This record gives sequence, structure tokens and C-alpha cells, in this order.
Amino acid sequence: MKLARREKFLVLVAACSVAIFCILQFFVFPFFEKRRRVRRGISTKEQGLKEIVRLGSELRAYQKASQGVQRGLASRKGFTLFSFLEKAAGEAQVKARIKYMKPSSSSGTGPYKESMVEMKLEAIT
Repeated sequence: MKLARREKFLVLVAACSVAIFCILQFFVFPFFEKRRRVRRGISTKEQGLKEIVRLGSELRAYQKASQGVQRGLASRKGFTLFSFLEKAAGEAQVKARIKYMKPSSSSGTGPYKESMVEMKLEAIT
């Protein structure tokens, strides 16, 4: 089959158009889509990292405050709840109205010792 010059030109243009379409569809567009996804993933990871840094600094602040509380508790070596309540009752002038104070201790888990005192007062108005 013999094609005229104009027909050969049209076939060449059609073939180039199909080739350009295939290159765009299978190489260029997927490349840009992947790049967009990667950039979106990077921005999401950056936000997550900023949140981690913020939470880390918040944790350090809480740990610093906690160390202050622990130092305060450690400096109160001679503290007992029974004597504290007795002193507080004396300051509140209700020491004479105390019927009884019954100490009891419970074994707590962790670094702290938990103590309880049952106190019964009478004729308090």
C-alpha cells in the first residue's frame, strides 16, 4: 500500500500524539503524583515531629516539677500523719474534743508509704 505524502504526515502526527500521550500517562503524571504524595507525607511527618518535640519539652517540665515535689517529700523524713493531725487539732483548738485517733498503715506499692488515721471527734459545733 502506497501512501501519499500528506497521509504519511498524518500517520506520523498520530503516532507522535499516541507516543506523547503514553509517555505522559505512564511516566510523567505518575512521577508528579508520587512527588505530591511524598511531599504531603513529609509535611505530615514534620507536624508529628513538632508534636513529639512539644510533648518532650512538656514531659521535661513535668519531670522537673516532679523532682521538686520528690525533694520536698524526701526532706520531711520525720513526718507522721498522726503527729501532724494532733498538731493541727491543737491549732484548731479541738484537741480536747478528740474522742480517739486510731492509726493504721497500709502497704502501698511504689516508693511511697501510705498511712491512715481514723479520728473521732465529739461535741463539735
